[in-house]
This record gives sequence, structure tokens and C-alpha cells, in this order.
Amino acid sequence: MPRTKRIDTGGRLYFHKVEVELRVTGPLHATSPQNPEGVAYMLKNQPTPAVLAARQEAGAPIIPMNDLAQQVLDETGAEEGKEAMAVFRRLPKDPDQRPFVHENFIIGHLRDAGEAIAREKGIWGLHSFISRTLFVRPKAINLGKPDGGSGYYIGSEVLVEVWPTHFDIYRMGRVSSFRRAEYVESPILHFSILLTPDPKWTPDLLEDLFYQGSMRGLGGGRGRRMGNYTFTLGEWGQVSPREAWNL
Repeated sequence: MPRTKRIDTGGRLYFHKVEVELRVTGPLHATSPQNPEGVAYMLKNQPTPAVLAARQEAGAPIIPMNDLAQQVLDETGAEEGKEAMAVFRRLPKDPDQRPFVHENFIIGHLRDAGEAIAREKGIWGLHSFISRTLFVRPKAINLGKPDGGSGYYIGSEVLVEVWPTHFDIYRMGRVSSFRRAEYVESPILHFSILLTPDPKWTPDLLEDLFYQGSMRGLGGGRGRRMGNYTFTLGEWGQVSPREAWNL
């Protein structure tokens, strides 16, 4: 079990910080739609008022929904009339147009894992607890090359596959059309987990969330047994809120 480095915070707020490396064992499929209708549908799943209040209390910046929708449209290049294709997000100002996954991609993944193991761990409402107390930095997680080098998949290295659209499945109750989906083969993701101090958070709990998640998989191909990964969790440390937001 990793040891926790403790610092004297003088009673001030701090976060546990854990470095994470995920190595996807196969293709990682994109999940963001590239048409405005799909973006609007994706953003319907908004946090509850209680979750928003907890995030504000923890110091998390809250983005107005209209601004968030525009950000997603800009990062996916969504336009009216485009097919229901899943794409990776890219920063508009990035000259290399490197694909990335958003922090919520990881948080949502761990929420799902928490819902699955809540009874076994004896923690009621574990998925909501994760929403309130777990953060991920950086917000944009680039997809690393399998050799662990400093470069990233760009341009033609992002491949495309045709498969049923889950947006149509959710909306129509059946598969009514097909889409193309971007994917990257065996990427490596590096990021930091930040945890609001709480007795429920232990190295064992965090590790079990990733074990459950690694079996379920990441990304849009989970139902086809894609997106499984191995992971490495670093030593637990502590950082101040200022240090956390600068990660």
C-alpha cells in the first residue's frame, strides 16, 4: 500500500494528490459527438444542486452551461448537418490539434466503478461521494504514444471505425443509424487524482475503483470489451488548493 506523505497545513484546506498512469490494452474510442444535437444530449446529465454546492465549497470553478456547451462545440468541431460521429476533443488554439480526453471522462469512469462496488465497500452513495470529493488534473489529458515518449497521437494516427451510435440507441430505443468513431490504439494516459480529505478515502478504496474500472473499460467501445487497461498509482502526497489548480 502506498504511504501517505503528510504536511502541516495549519488547519487549512489541502488535497491528497496521487499520480496515475493508465495503459490502455487495445483501442480507446472517442465518445464526444461532432454535431450540436449530440452535444446537447450529452450535456443533459447535469450535476444536482447538492453536488454543485459541494464542488463550489471545495473551490472547483463552475462553468455556466451555455459556456460549457460552446466549449464542447469548439473542441469537437461540431456543426449542423454532420453525421453522428464520435470524435476526440482538441483545443482550438493547439497548432498540432492533439486529441485529448477531458477530466470528466475519468471522473465519470470512476463514478461508474464506485456505483458497482459501493455495497462491497460498505459506502452508501459512493458514486455521489466521488463527484463531491474527487478531481482530476490536468483538465485536458493528452493521449500518449505506447512507447511512453513525449509525443502524442496526432493527425492520421487517429483512426476511424464504423459502429452503432449509442446516442441513437438512447434516443430511439434501438439502433437506427450508424456512425464513425475515432479511436487510438493502446494510448497511455498520465494525470493526477486530487482528493478532498475524508476518512472514506484510503489507498485501498482508490485502487479498488481502478481495478473495477480496468475490467469495465474506458471509452465508447466498452460494450464490445474494449478500453480495458492496466494502471499504476503513485505515492500519496498533499498539495494546497493553489498548487492543485496550477497542475
